[in-house]
Amino acid sequence: MGLVRPPIHKPLLYQQQANPSGYEPGIVELARLVAELKRDSATVRKEIDAIKGETKELRLDIERLGMETDRLKRNVEGLERKTQGLERKTQGLKRDIEGLQVETYRLKKESSKSLKGNLEYLKRGTRDTEMTASWI
Repeated sequence: MGLVRPPIHKPLLYQQQANPSGYEPGIVELARLVAELKRDSATVRKEIDAIKGETKELRLDIERLGMETDRLKRNVEGLERKTQGLERKTQGLKRDIEGLQVETYRLKKESSKSLKGNLEYLKRGTRDTEMTASWI
């Protein structure tokens, strides 16, 4: 038995063939194209997965922002109610102050009248004592 030599040329399946209609790739070239397509599709899948993850994060952010917005709206409504209550209290206090001012004015007027009356009484009283003192 002797050694068998491998053929010098590659079988036809592995060679590029030229035919009258144009270029036809061989199996090796097709395998290389398939491998490139697989790599490209894997890259695209990774990008799609990354985009899906970002989309989920954005949805969660939107939900959180919606909840935060609702909470802030409730806070604003509460503050508006407090403001209205304070405005009513302020109006009541203003009325109380006006009433106190009127009362103070009335009391001042009365006290000045009574002070004048007391002064007149004192003046009369002094004259009366002077008169009584003169005939004692």
